[in-house]
Amino acid sequence: MYKQLIKNSLRLLTKNNTYYQFSSFKMADQKHDQVVDQVHKKLKPNELITTVNTDKAPKAVGPYTQGKIVAAGARLFYASGQIAINPETNTFDETSCVVSQTEQVLKNLTAVLHEAGTDLEYVVKVNIFLDDMDNFAKVNEVYGKYFTGDNKPARACVAVKTLPKNAKVEIECVAVVP
Repeated sequence: MYKQLIKNSLRLLTKNNTYYQFSSFKMADQKHDQVVDQVHKKLKPNELITTVNTDKAPKAVGPYTQGKIVAAGARLFYASGQIAINPETNTFDETSCVVSQTEQVLKNLTAVLHEAGTDLEYVVKVNIFLDDMDNFAKVNEVYGKYFTGDNKPARACVAVKTLPKNAKVEIECVAVVP
C-alpha cells in the first residue's frame, strides 16, 4: 500500500460529447470506484446511456431499441432472471395468465433494481424468455407500460421449452448503477 497522496481525475464522455471531470486527492490504495461513484451520482440517464437506432437495420418489432451505448467507467448491475413469484407469500400461481405473470415479473425486477441502487430508467439490456412465442404481443403490451419513450432498452426475446415452476415468462436485465 502506498502512503502518498495522488491526484485522481476522471473524465467521462457523455452523449453530447460533454466532459465531466472530478478531481480530488486520494490515498493511492483507495478504490477507483469511489471516484466513479461521486461522478455518476451527478449524471442523469441520458448522460450515461445513449440510444442507438439506424434505418440501415430493421426497426424494432416491440417496445425496445436497436442498441445502447454505456459511458466509459459506468458501473453495471446484472439482474438474474425473475419469474412471477409473489415475494410476500413466496408462492407461484402456475394457472395465472401471461399478462399477470409479466406484471409480477416486472414488479419483482423493479424491486431487485431498487435494492441495487438503480431502476428501470437505467436498464440497457433485457432478455425475455417465453414458454410460447404466441404470447409475444401480450408480453409486449405489459412491458411497454414499464419501458416508455427513450427508456426502451436493447432486448432479445426467445421461446424456450420450459421455465422454472412452469412459468410462462422470465425476464433478466442489465442496468447502469448511477
